Amino acid sequence: MQSSIIETLTGAAVIAIAAVFLFFAYSSTDAGATSGYDLTIDFDRVDGLARGADVRLSGIKVGSVTEQELDVSTYVARVTITVDPKVALPEDTSAKITSEGLLGGSYISLTPGGSEDMLEAGDEIQFAQGSVDLIGLVSQAVFSAGGVRLLGSIGHRGMTSVLHVMGTALLIAGLSAHAIAQEAESETLTEETVAEVERVPDTANLMGLNKITARTHPMRVKLDTPLRFGTLGIVVRACEKARPEDPPKTIAFLEVREYPVNEEITTEPEPIFSGWMLASSPGLNALEHPVYDVWLTDCTISSAAAPVSSE
Repeated sequence: MQSSIIETLTGAAVIAIAAVFLFFAYSSTDAGATSGYDLTIDFDRVDGLARGADVRLSGIKVGSVTEQELDVSTYVARVTITVDPKVALPEDTSAKITSEGLLGGSYISLTPGGSEDMLEAGDEIQFAQGSVDLIGLVSQAVFSAGGVRLLGSIGHRGMTSVLHVMGTALLIAGLSAHAIAQEAESETLTEETVAEVERVPDTANLMGLNKITARTHPMRVKLDTPLRFGTLGIVVRACEKARPEDPPKTIAFLEVREYPVNEEITTEPEPIFSGWMLASSPGLNALEHPVYDVWLTDCTISSAAAPVSSE
């Protein structure tokens, strides 16, 4: 009898420790106010969703829940969220309440639509899915007629083992919730993240050809940096390359001037070309010159690129 009491107390202690971990995971999340624009969402139920809960897009936090209230005329839960101003959402965006686990907290997950019109401050997200009562579903399964007979048959010692299992599960859930909270905090959208994603090429890779000697000359030059190739002066004003998930396309805007033979670069040159060149079709808008030919091969990102002069 004394052994059973000790085992029961041990199980209760494990549950208490797991509860402390859950509380620590909840308190470590960012529940403060988030600056941005407000949107409203109507849910049929918001079980487990608290004020300050995350609003996530593709798993990254982009806002938080700021207010919850009951619409007494329609009996729906109206939730107000604040979204990061850097994140623009289409009008047909959908929202659903998602749980981080059986015993974890709840958050709102956003899925952008394909509309070209964007939501503005004060608008309502029309497509919403409320929370699912997971605890109710589990309780219904456990305490059904078959479940009650099973609990009655396992006895006191069996119940002690169940307590141990539940305590271990709670402990694991607490650790998982804390890890998820830390990961979500580290993945919060920042200006540095946006800047990293939006990096654009700053260097153009060109190929030059001397039609007299039949020699080719590879050249690399940064944007807006003068490049000398024979009697030609080349300046690349823009260089754009499609993202990996888009159809391949590399284009650059070039300005080409011709200097008199044996004259210094300070002499006023004559413009002979100004326009876009397409790397995949060099002949589409080519440079027309009796001696030299220049075409684009690629656009790259290089903070240390320097102009390469040939001839």
